[in-house]
Amino acid sequence: MKIIALQAIRLKNLPYILYWVIHYMWVVVFTTWWTYTPYSDQVFTYEARSITHAATLVFSAILIMFCKKEWFVTLARAGSIAMLAFMAFYLFALTPEQQRYAAPVVSLIVSVECMGIFVPYILLMNNTEKYYSMLIAFAGVNIFGLLYQQRFFGSLSEKIAIIAIVAVLAALAVTFRKKDLNSVSTEPLPVKPPRIAVFSLIINCFSCIFVKGIGKVILDSMETASPETAYFWHFTGGLGGCALYFIIFALVKGSLQTVQNITFGSFLLAVISFALYDDFPQAITAVAFFTGLSGTISMISLYYNLGVIGGKYRNVNHLKQALWCAVFGGGGSVLIGNIAKGLGYDQTIVLLAVTSVSLIIFYYLLLPFLVNTYYKQQWIIESEQEAQDAVSETLSTGLQTKVDRTQLPEGSILADGESPHARRMKNLITHSFSPLTRREYQLADCIMRGLRRSEIAKEMDVLPETVTKYTNRVYSKFDIHSRQELFKLAEQLDRQWLDEED
Repeated sequence: MKIIALQAIRLKNLPYILYWVIHYMWVVVFTTWWTYTPYSDQVFTYEARSITHAATLVFSAILIMFCKKEWFVTLARAGSIAMLAFMAFYLFALTPEQQRYAAPVVSLIVSVECMGIFVPYILLMNNTEKYYSMLIAFAGVNIFGLLYQQRFFGSLSEKIAIIAIVAVLAALAVTFRKKDLNSVSTEPLPVKPPRIAVFSLIINCFSCIFVKGIGKVILDSMETASPETAYFWHFTGGLGGCALYFIIFALVKGSLQTVQNITFGSFLLAVISFALYDDFPQAITAVAFFTGLSGTISMISLYYNLGVIGGKYRNVNHLKQALWCAVFGGGGSVLIGNIAKGLGYDQTIVLLAVTSVSLIIFYYLLLPFLVNTYYKQQWIIESEQEAQDAVSETLSTGLQTKVDRTQLPEGSILADGESPHARRMKNLITHSFSPLTRREYQLADCIMRGLRRSEIAKEMDVLPETVTKYTNRVYSKFDIHSRQELFKLAEQLDRQWLDEED
């Protein structure tokens, strides 16, 4: 098993994980255009959802241009408290007509909350935590969708559920701590994300919005035929997408490439099934199932991609690019969906035919670039390996008490006894401002043995660029900037240790 190891989820990050899951779930279920059904029209109407969806994208893209990373606690707390107060006013004091005009205010507050949780999602969570955050959130989205179809929520119970969820978010936000970012450099690493990786992120963003937006058009066009069947199988397909995503990541190397292939393939199956619907009404099941499956997988993949690149390079530029893509793509999807809602069956078929051909050409032209991203650059494979480092306890904790030799890298000098080199490494690790992971220890050990970058890359079985990334991460934990400073610090600590022994 790769990234699915539950041991990699750290208790100290649990409030951030829970906040992300609950916040994302309630925003998607209760306020976005993508999850609107006739049965969820009790609080946020189709029109209110369209306004809220588009406005949230715009506000988020604007906020990230000015938002500082150090503000995340303030934004999360202020946004959660503001949402709790405004939701009570919005749900119980405003008329449906007034709610339509108040929808942009909901969007603004949601955007503030999003900025508050985006920082810990990118910088504090490891990749396993990001993976489970998205998987659980979307499983919840589809479960809520099924509950709506079963008439589980009445108007009052839906309002109470919304208030309860927002209250939980406010309580979780209180536990957020600014000092949790002390172990993370707030400056971008010198290594910039490869263009192909950033390009992949943008492609994921566009393809996700494309699949979800056109998928919504297909689903809306089947409302009048058999809404209960359509929405039941749509959300069932979404749950199937979550299960399939889990299986792929557990068993397949180069998981994201496989995920993307399934996304495009299942979407095309939905389009083909829709074309057959006029002669075979039973095709409605396949249409709904495959739109749910492709849309869910694409959304999980988008946010996981965004989180992996952000955590790997600590560069916010790609977040800005992705959000602005989301503004034009997501806003455009809402616009196209509203226009297409009034189209007849024949007109919709023509729209989907043009869309499908464009998608096929678009995908196969880009396929070589995507393969290069996932296989030759290996940034996804390496990131999944990094997540495994969190399975074991950090070395600094172990060395401060008793060294667990089974957790040390193979061939570690520390495993051979208390040599001068081992003593220096022990002193260094206990001196670090935050714990070193196993891979970071291995990197520091290589540097202290005088290995060059190419030699370190070979010994650690990673790319030279990854060595640079690990090196800068280790330097930040010692508050130094070069290997010369690391040697100097080690010698200074060694002299202090010898003086204390004397």
